[in-house]
Amino acid sequence: MANVILNRLNSDKFPDSVSEIVFQQENGITQFSPVSDGSYDRVQISEETVRAVGRALDGEDISEGALYFAARDYADR
Repeated sequence: MANVILNRLNSDKFPDSVSEIVFQQENGITQFSPVSDGSYDRVQISEETVRAVGRALDGEDISEGALYFAARDYADR
C-alpha cells in the first residue's frame, strides 16, 4: 500500500499530500479499504510494516509504479 500511496503522491492525477490521498473518495467511495472498513483507526503497526514503509520511502517500489490495486475477487475474468 505504501508504494501505491507514494506513486500517487508523485502523480499529477492525485492529491498533493499523503493524508489527502489516503482519505480521498471517488463518487463517495474511499480508495483504501482500511479507511472504508475503519481498521485504519484500530490497526496495530508491526515492526515488519515499519520496515516495509521505510524501504518504500527509501525508493524500493515492489508495485512497479502502480497507482491502483487490483481487486482480483471482483475483476471479470
